[in-house]
Amino acid sequence: MANLDINDMKNDRKLSNFSIYAISKLCNILFSKELARRLSGTGITVNSLHPGCVKTDIMKDNKGFFVYLSKLMFSTLAKTIEEGAQTTIHLAVAPELEKIKENISQTVKRKQ
Repeated sequence: MANLDINDMKNDRKLSNFSIYAISKLCNILFSKELARRLSGTGITVNSLHPGCVKTDIMKDNKGFFVYLSKLMFSTLAKTIEEGAQTTIHLAVAPELEKIKENISQTVKRKQ
């Protein structure tokens, strides 16, 4: 669970890389919600999303049993980077999603 402490932006608490990642995702959501609020009534739609589990090298320098299991899981079950990008692309260009605001979605179903 992400716990944002605006008084510790240099990570003096020595949080784990996973915690820092979770906080960064929380910040993305908070930014999107505030941007949506500020742009309300302008016709501009703001969305935030999670593309799902995607194979990246985000944990390449991390060590430990949990990291080993995560890397194993990601290498076999996760989407490719191209597949992971499809959720973002779809959310950005799909006409049927034009009016959706502040959507946080792991998987957006695309019409084939």
